[in-house]
Amino acid sequence: MSSSAFQNIDYDPERGTLSMTFAATGQRYRHYGVPIDAYEALRYAYAKGTVYNRRIRPHYEWELVSGHRR
Repeated sequence: MSSSAFQNIDYDPERGTLSMTFAATGQRYRHYGVPIDAYEALRYAYAKGTVYNRRIRPHYEWELVSGHRR
């Protein structure tokens, strides 16, 4: 899954957790309660950053797992 926005994206379907590392900052975030269809929309999107900002970030609880806030 190549993306200029993310270094990597991991999804755990049993827990509904979506984790990703941002390419620009190296920060790793984890989102909770993400359904598989939202993950798949992100996975197969041409513009992953856009899908993340519209479909994931504003709708699911998250935490900063590693890295520093800028």
